[in-house]
Amino acid sequence: MEKIEKQTIYCLVQDYAGALVNIASSFTDKGINIRTVDSGEPDENGRSRVTIMVKCSEAALKAVIEHLRKLPYVIEVEDLNKGDLIERQLMLVRVRAVGEDIARIMQHVEIFRASIAGMGEESLIIEMAGPESKVDALAHVLKPFGILEIARTGRVAIESEEHAGSKS
Repeated sequence: MEKIEKQTIYCLVQDYAGALVNIASSFTDKGINIRTVDSGEPDENGRSRVTIMVKCSEAALKAVIEHLRKLPYVIEVEDLNKGDLIERQLMLVRVRAVGEDIARIMQHVEIFRASIAGMGEESLIIEMAGPESKVDALAHVLKPFGILEIARTGRVAIESEEHAGSKS
């Protein structure tokens, strides 16, 4: 049985209406559920970088990558699992904060190098960017205070310099 694990790829695509839907359906057709997807504004050349994180076997990912490379608007597809990644997520979390809990929450914010993005009468909005494991850890320590709302981005990732230089 093949090992199922988190896999990350990036696609460089031409800005094209429906490109993201078609890329996503490439995973769906292989029975793979996308865990996170992140795509930013197109650059000055009309290209967008799409970072996709899935949980699947290497063989399944390889099949999807082969299919994606055949799509006319896909410029480049890279499997980011081969080398060291620098990956980040952004989390905004509204947590219940009253009385003495505020000081304890602020300690956690400081320890995790997060920041206060907003304040309400009985809540704080905390902002944090970091590796997925660190974002998960902050969410875990805030849970007992009462998470009222949480929003997280997908994984954005780039290869570390040692591996990225070998492609040029």
